[in-house]
Amino acid sequence: MVIVLSLNLISCFTLPHHSITASQLEYHEHLRTSKRAELLYNIVALQHNEAPYFLSASSILSQLSKEGSVSTELALGPASDSDLGSMGGSIVLKESPTITYIPLQGENYTRLLLTPLPPPLVLALVESGWPIDLLMQLSVRSINGIRNNNQDSGDFYELTQQLKLMQKQHDFAIKIQKQQDSFQALFVTNPALNTLGQQRMQHLRSKLGLNNATSNVFDIKFNEYPADSNELAMVTRSLFEIMTQLGQSVTAPNLTKEQQLVRVFSGNNVPANPYVFTRYRNRFYWIESGDTSSEKAFLLTQLLLELNNSNTIGTSPILSIGAL
Repeated sequence: MVIVLSLNLISCFTLPHHSITASQLEYHEHLRTSKRAELLYNIVALQHNEAPYFLSASSILSQLSKEGSVSTELALGPASDSDLGSMGGSIVLKESPTITYIPLQGENYTRLLLTPLPPPLVLALVESGWPIDLLMQLSVRSINGIRNNNQDSGDFYELTQQLKLMQKQHDFAIKIQKQQDSFQALFVTNPALNTLGQQRMQHLRSKLGLNNATSNVFDIKFNEYPADSNELAMVTRSLFEIMTQLGQSVTAPNLTKEQQLVRVFSGNNVPANPYVFTRYRNRFYWIESGDTSSEKAFLLTQLLLELNNSNTIGTSPILSIGAL
């Protein structure tokens, strides 16, 4: 006679720290990749006469559980073979994610995409070390009446190159001073410029109409034209304008360097390991990995979008990972 005892145990365990960390990093990578793809998708869609549309992840809730089961068979009587019994078991890790997305719409949509970027945001990025030539080509519409016209911006491009060389030599600094409900921005040149720096500054004065040759401090105002010869008048672009400019390479890929800040390729198949890719109307669009200038311009656009969005939809996504 054979008596078989079967025992199944199901219980919950405390999750190890590395399991939670791994899950958190996976969500981080997913969100980062999806945000890049969303931006590229909207840039491409805009070139096909579709309005940009953005979703923001407001919360992420993930429940992690580990279930274990053990089964045992024990023979208590004569058996037909030499086995006296057997034991087995399994452990299963389960994850149940819930992600909440909020669409960008209404007043928030207008403020984020259609309103010119806050000037302090643009200047703060210069102050933090971002290349001034890229930042101005991307986000500035005009400075002292010199317009950034994309298709015909030779004077503006030359101006940004002069500022780029001066920035590398630390020939100037941007100073932002908060004053109650407003702020003051200053363009301050190094009082100890070398000969080459003085030549560049003289060229800059001539280009911008800064006729006060004795001053090394210039007010930055946010107007179309300067009120006097000691003022830099700057007008910023909206993110809608920036995305339109970046999308030019989708429909006109043979633009010059100053007209094409980001090179977007398209085809029926995506190359291995692109920097970012998306699919629109059964066709793939991507930015090649290793295209440093395109990557940097795309990253800066994404940074401007996120910084300008910080007070639009709400706080950053809340990630909660719990163990059952």
